[in-house]
Amino acid sequence: MTLAPTPIPEIGQIVTVRQRRYVVSEIQQSAIPIEVLSRNGNEPQHLVTLSSIEDDALGEALQVIWEIEPDARINEKSGLPDPTGFDSPRRFNAFLNAVRWGAISSADIRSLQAPFRSGITIEDYQLDPLVRAVQMPRANLLIADDVGLGKTIEAGLIVQELLLRNRARSVLIICPSSLQIQWRDQMRDKFGLEFRIVDSDLMRVLRRTRGLHTNPWSHFPRLITSIDFLKRDRPMRLFKELLPAEDEPKYPRKFDVLIIDEAHNIAPVGRGKYATDSLRTLAIRTIAPHFEHKLFLTATPHNGYKESFTALLELLDKYGLESYEAHKQALFEATRKMMEAEIAKIPNGKYSGEGYIYYDGRHEGSKFTIRVDIEVKDKHIKFDYSRTDAQTNGFVNGTFTSSASATILTLLQMVNPDIPHNEGMVQPIEIVIPEGTVLNAAYPKATTFGNHLCPPNADAIQRALSAVMPDRVTAGWNNLLCSLTTGTDPEKNEQYVDIGFMGLKGGSGALLGMDGYDHIGMIDASGGVLDQDYEMFEQQTPHRLVKHELLADSAGAGQWRGGLGVETIFEIGSEDTQLVTFGDGDFEPAFGLFGGKDAGLNFIRLHYPDGSTVVPKNKDLITGVPKGTVYHQVASGGGGYGDPKKRDRKVLREEVRNGVISKGAAMCDYGMTEAELGE
Repeated sequence: MTLAPTPIPEIGQIVTVRQRRYVVSEIQQSAIPIEVLSRNGNEPQHLVTLSSIEDDALGEALQVIWEIEPDARINEKSGLPDPTGFDSPRRFNAFLNAVRWGAISSADIRSLQAPFRSGITIEDYQLDPLVRAVQMPRANLLIADDVGLGKTIEAGLIVQELLLRNRARSVLIICPSSLQIQWRDQMRDKFGLEFRIVDSDLMRVLRRTRGLHTNPWSHFPRLITSIDFLKRDRPMRLFKELLPAEDEPKYPRKFDVLIIDEAHNIAPVGRGKYATDSLRTLAIRTIAPHFEHKLFLTATPHNGYKESFTALLELLDKYGLESYEAHKQALFEATRKMMEAEIAKIPNGKYSGEGYIYYDGRHEGSKFTIRVDIEVKDKHIKFDYSRTDAQTNGFVNGTFTSSASATILTLLQMVNPDIPHNEGMVQPIEIVIPEGTVLNAAYPKATTFGNHLCPPNADAIQRALSAVMPDRVTAGWNNLLCSLTTGTDPEKNEQYVDIGFMGLKGGSGALLGMDGYDHIGMIDASGGVLDQDYEMFEQQTPHRLVKHELLADSAGAGQWRGGLGVETIFEIGSEDTQLVTFGDGDFEPAFGLFGGKDAGLNFIRLHYPDGSTVVPKNKDLITGVPKGTVYHQVASGGGGYGDPKKRDRKVLREEVRNGVISKGAAMCDYGMTEAELGE
């Protein structure tokens, strides 16, 4: 009996193989001898390349010898459907627009598809790597955004755009094993891209279901694996099987997109003169040249060793040390010019300002003055603190580094925010802080208070430049007054320490055309710290939070008011509690500018169970605070800017209705009448 020849599918046909649907993408006559595999000795053999159309495996590739594949069948040839009606003009127009947009965006690098195809809300800065990648012939990028800024989203947008433009088909994501599931879920949920995690479990499944010689690296188009799995002998051997041999051409590249998350983990060790490859580095060095596009993601690209960082860049692209140094210097030069352009906007001249430090922790009634003399000459600016008061044998002295940082930080708030923060930024800036002053104490004087000298230093600079930069300076920010509580949690029988981030952040100062920020913190650092989580506060301490609210009338009045402060009350839940207080917020309020009013003072009060009240001084130590004591803290607002009577009346009425400003303060500070309030 002669068997009928097995029908061969055509390219583009839909077939069913191994109970799953595929589309035929390629057909090749097999080189395997007919007499070995043929059923009847006359039938040629065909190697058929398939692409899955199943929802859970879209695009997965499979190669089979058609004639010997069990239960392989061709689905009924499809033709044009019988028309059953016509779509509405609106629906048809939407279809044409979608086709037109896809065609335009595929050809025009200025038109992007990925942001509109993804299921996420995209920040503006996240589009920058995408635009750069599309403009590059090969997308080789080191994305070094800080933690939490969305490097995964940026990488996903790039991958999706490359796939939509048919510039990529295969994608390999290498990340720490603890992040594999997170990557898989984010690619699926946010971009509609299914990825397979390549690990020992998947390899066992493939051997059992698809044959012993199945190679996972070529079996699926989109993969996720860990660097520590990839570097193993067997996974690396299987990967090398797919790479071209020494005498074979390496172009076009075998794979398309390589993404390495936490890329600093694969950087060579560079503690000596030369960078030394680890097993992780060797694995990446083996596979990276065979990818068309490479994305390295890390929040810490530089480990402090130039050789290591340079070697990491060479894995990304063959820049070399000389090219890296040249690009670095070019970046510094461009940054220097940007800062010089900002300094040139300040009129040439000499300007002076003061800030104040109250009580050094040892000498009652002591006060120290920070004096800054600022000289602007064309594209150069000099900050001279030579007239600042001498150091003290208390503990409010600072160091040169903390004081210089405060100076630069304050200047950066007055210039173009797009200036990169690198060496070029500080080249046009000269800072003179003589040793032996309160801003640069000499050994052996204590310098534990250096960070807290940033606000009065900023005050001095703002006051000095307010006359010539009225559109750039702010009114005073609320000064620090905070406390640290410590004791033993009676329920856990454990020591706890809490710095009270909820209560230490008052409002920022107003500026021309803008109110200050409510409850943002000090000008030095804490404005960038999120407010303390209330539930975690009660979980990590034995205290019970009673009240934490923005404080009405706490901001300095002005045409643009200061930011509101905050009132915090909690009940202390441990016996023999100890409090340490520090800061100058109970001595000096945030100052107003150009007719704006000062804000209020801060305070901390302890209401004991016996009815007595203790008011700690700044830089004070209170011991033996009993359980049940009510801790009451006010961090006031920022200073106002401009004449309060010029404040928008509509805004004022809204603030009175919302309880931001009381009716009395609106009439007293802003000059509103009963009639105006009643409108």
